[in-house]
Amino acid sequence: MKLRTLPAALLLASLTGVPAWADKAPPRSLEVLRGEIDRVDQNLLRLLNERAAIVDEVGRSKSGTKAPVFRPGRQAALLRKLVSAQGLQTRETLTRVWTAIIAGSILQQRPEFTVAVVDSANGATALLAQDYFGTQPPRLALPTAEAALSALAEHRADVAVMSLDGTWWQRMPEGVQVLASAPLVRADRERPAALILARQDIDPSGDDVTVARLPPDVEPAGAVLLASDSGRRLWAFAKGVALPSSAEPIGIYAKPIAPTPSAEDKASARK
Repeated sequence: MKLRTLPAALLLASLTGVPAWADKAPPRSLEVLRGEIDRVDQNLLRLLNERAAIVDEVGRSKSGTKAPVFRPGRQAALLRKLVSAQGLQTRETLTRVWTAIIAGSILQQRPEFTVAVVDSANGATALLAQDYFGTQPPRLALPTAEAALSALAEHRADVAVMSLDGTWWQRMPEGVQVLASAPLVRADRERPAALILARQDIDPSGDDVTVARLPPDVEPAGAVLLASDSGRRLWAFAKGVALPSSAEPIGIYAKPIAPTPSAEDKASARK
């Protein structure tokens, strides 16, 4: 059946997920609608507690192992599935809600999970840490990038959120790698504002960007420049982009989630 033969209400439902009757039926009273919202909220709470019970079992299954509680690749893969079926929610709303849920799950398994943050006077990096981990995990505020790297190396912090200012990426301790980037929602080739480091194995999401150091005279095709220094440059290589032989990979991060298209973007796409 061709789309142009569908009744308008059915076409609206197929494109937006709104029931066909919602375009025609008059709205119910506010009292009824608020009661419906309360009912949905109770169901959400029940499902969150059901999820927490499963997370508790996951934590017990990891007990005595070195399995990490921070799984950025799994988190990114989950968020991609959710935004692909976003319905009436924006991608930004879904990402923030599940960021808080996942942060709660991390703390449920490891209550002392700590985020190291090196921040400037404007608090930008702290906000990026909040964007990725929410407000719940304890933070370790440190004065320098070197102090944050030492905190990772000495296991005083589980992750570190590092802005791309400075040259810390030139001298990372053994075992410390880039595992994620922030903010979570941004344009595909937009340079991240911060990288997230941890002393654990990388966690691929299925569509990842490799972060690598290169000599200053190498200009790799298709890569995005993240930072530069007189000695080396830091580049991001999307999936399928070849790394030069001189590249020194220092980790990966998941391909970001694209922002919700604006009305103008949607109009342009229909042309």
